[in-house]
Amino acid sequence: MLPAALHAFCAAHGGLQNPAQTVWFYGLADHAGQSDAAFSWDFAQRLSLDAAVSEADTWAVRTFWQAHTPFAASVAGDYAYLALRHDGAVVVGQGPEFEESAEWLADSLPAFFTAFVAHLTGQARDARLLDFG
Repeated sequence: MLPAALHAFCAAHGGLQNPAQTVWFYGLADHAGQSDAAFSWDFAQRLSLDAAVSEADTWAVRTFWQAHTPFAASVAGDYAYLALRHDGAVVVGQGPEFEESAEWLADSLPAFFTAFVAHLTGQARDARLLDFG
């Protein structure tokens, strides 16, 4: 089940993508596994589980993703994701070390979108968001 703030965003906006089809913001259908997206909403977890070489690695990957819900992905540069942490914070991470690279972006989804709009409009560029626009 999606956190309430993320569910509201996904319900209001469906799936969004840039014209080059290298950045996606996932919708409810994506999170329900009912879309034909090139990169599923949990692609980073799947890639990490495929790369896990031990039970400890698998446990670490699963533990991380139990506390993070991806809501956007980018393949514009390195594979990257945006996720809502279950404490409400937004993080960004990149492959191949998706979990280890997770970096805080904002305290909440609304705060993230404020910062993201500022980034997109050039008011406050954030290098961590370059793969997303």
